[in-house]
Amino acid sequence: MDRNQLIKEFLKKPVRHKNAVILEYCKDKKVLDIGCIGQDNNPEKPGWLHGKIAKVAKELAGVDTNEKMVMNMKEYGYNMFPAGSFNKKDYPEPDVIVMADVIEHVSDIISFLLFYKESAKNNTLFLISTPNPFSIRHSFSILLFGRSGINPEHTVAIDPSNMLEILERAGLEIVDFTWLHEYSKPVKLYNKVLYRIYRLLYSWRKFWAPNYLVVVKLQVS
Repeated sequence: MDRNQLIKEFLKKPVRHKNAVILEYCKDKKVLDIGCIGQDNNPEKPGWLHGKIAKVAKELAGVDTNEKMVMNMKEYGYNMFPAGSFNKKDYPEPDVIVMADVIEHVSDIISFLLFYKESAKNNTLFLISTPNPFSIRHSFSILLFGRSGINPEHTVAIDPSNMLEILERAGLEIVDFTWLHEYSKPVKLYNKVLYRIYRLLYSWRKFWAPNYLVVVKLQVS
């Protein structure tokens, strides 16, 4: 299937919640979670994704650049590795490799994906989620406040078309795709109103969805 056909297929996909999709794939699997500490979630809170995966996975390990937090979490019984010293021998051939909102933070995406491919086996699934740069929220943010809401710590903004090129260069092929809702519900009244408008618009035009997730595997040679 060529890229234009793939994009047409993407437009037919539902908008779902990130955690639900990831947990479905991780259930009863050997999982490697990259960026497991996360930027927005406190590991002590029930919303922490790695903690949720731990409840459903058969086996779980995590990798993160926050070495201090990795050491702290190891004391609580979590199997974690500092990103700077991790290699494929530490946790070989997982069934699932989770990269939840990680690749937009790295300096070299292709090298990053190639590195973790070394840990994979032929049927390993990579779950890669990332913000959608064409989210309707960014358009409204520019309209109302004069600037987008892009996280300044991101090195790149990757739309689904760009993602296909990245995956091709990294030797990975698409298994599945889904659009994702916002990760948290708004608190302020005006944001609640805007949130309803956003959902209405991106249910109509999927390329306005806040985020998306691709499921990929090693490319068959």
